Amino acid sequence: MTFLALGRRLTSGVFVIWIVVSITFLISHVIPADPARAAAGLNAGAEQVEATAIALGLNEPVWTQYGNYISGLVHGDLGTSFSTRQPLRGNLFAAIPATFELVLWSMVIYIVLGIGVGLCWGSTRSRRVSNVTRTIVSMCVAMPVFWVALMLQMWIAGRLGWAPIQGRLSSDMTAPAQTTGFHTIDAVLSGQPSVFLDAVWHLLLPVTTLVIWLFALAARVTSTAVSEEWRAAYVRTARAKGASRTRTVLHHIFRNAMNPVVTVLGMQFGWLLGGTVLVEVVFSWPGIGLYMFSAMQVFDYPVILAVTIVISVAFVFVNLIVDLLYPVLDPRLRESRN
Repeated sequence: MTFLALGRRLTSGVFVIWIVVSITFLISHVIPADPARAAAGLNAGAEQVEATAIALGLNEPVWTQYGNYISGLVHGDLGTSFSTRQPLRGNLFAAIPATFELVLWSMVIYIVLGIGVGLCWGSTRSRRVSNVTRTIVSMCVAMPVFWVALMLQMWIAGRLGWAPIQGRLSSDMTAPAQTTGFHTIDAVLSGQPSVFLDAVWHLLLPVTTLVIWLFALAARVTSTAVSEEWRAAYVRTARAKGASRTRTVLHHIFRNAMNPVVTVLGMQFGWLLGGTVLVEVVFSWPGIGLYMFSAMQVFDYPVILAVTIVISVAFVFVNLIVDLLYPVLDPRLRESRN
């Protein structure tokens, strides 16, 4: 990818973030709610509510508020929470590692499982295996993420006691020294195996919920891509030269089938960040999803906007990485771009 193409993609990414933030800002000011009253307190009088609105700048026209907000973003200011009256940067940045630890572990397991099952499904000659896999995939598609989270919490954690119900660590555990913000990695870096195992134990149910929610699409897309590649001429040539079925899949089909799969994985990373809101609420996971949910209950718009920005930036960044991976996976694209 040339610097010009990279510049165009970065510019389009910034434009996308601006559009998302603008729409979210306008929607937050259209819904029938009074954040000034929520910030002042339910028992506050009219004068207190008015004073709060003036202090928060909510008495100004919407377009003036929008201009002030965008100007603050340009200068690195994410705003101030209506409920705590504190700058958002500290609380938001403290919540980000919890969400990204949950998302990244889910992505690793989901990629391995989804692509692995998709490869087996797309290359199998057994109708029974294909039917069983199709049934499992269809069941995963049909189950809402919040329902899966509640069922796992009720049965695995509540009835069987095999996993904790909520949180990142047990109450008797001390969080490791903050290096990356990921308890699992920080526990390894600080040499605390008990903390590492406890962190993994707490990740079990939230990660399982997200993997079940996302697994089906990756498996289906991988299976479709592999099935299409089986009909290609180079596969028939490899088979005619005596290549085994496993070698044909791993050494010939796998790389050529990855482009559509990588596209789906990049898109699902953004969906995963959005999907963690419900999972974090169910499991009381102290990430940006739970932070935003708490803010929504008191109409704390700056928090909602700040979380929207974080998710948008992450989504744009991942899609940029996907664009950079295309020529690596398919040399024909590299040649056509040159």
